[in-house]
Amino acid sequence: MVFLMTVSFVPFSSHLLGSYPETNFAISFYAVNIIIIGTTLYILRQYLLNRPYLLQDSIDSKDIIHGTVRIFLPPVFAAIAVVVSYFNIPMSYILLTFPFVFNILPGGLNYLEYKLIHRPRIFINPMIILKFIDQKLQIANTGYSARIPRSLQKLIFFLRIYLLFFIRPVS
Repeated sequence: MVFLMTVSFVPFSSHLLGSYPETNFAISFYAVNIIIIGTTLYILRQYLLNRPYLLQDSIDSKDIIHGTVRIFLPPVFAAIAVVVSYFNIPMSYILLTFPFVFNILPGGLNYLEYKLIHRPRIFINPMIILKFIDQKLQIANTGYSARIPRSLQKLIFFLRIYLLFFIRPVS
């Protein structure tokens, strides 16, 4: 009943959001409604999962994980959207919309899971690439980093993070 009650507030909160699109209160009210819906849905789901006699078939652990991610995606993005709305209101609308589009697209979680678990593999050690970058740009132990534009320094920094954490060398 509590879950249905929170869902019944969606038309009111979305009307408030549509009437006052540039106010933080409307975004916050809508986001809090989404957070409460996600929380009650998770509680309801846990109630069912903890009582296997209520379910007809056993549920695969992969399906449980995918369901949990799909339930928590809207509340997490709604909480982030509340904070972002104080700085950038259009970005908060994007954050509020993304989880619903992601949940509608078929295979979105399978693609995300594939990208996170089976990251691209390379045949070169990332440290070799980082040493090459440092030598070519004269950053390593020379102090010439002041000659390199700040935007290029940021790009190199993010490239280093990408190479070190997101690309695993083939062993």
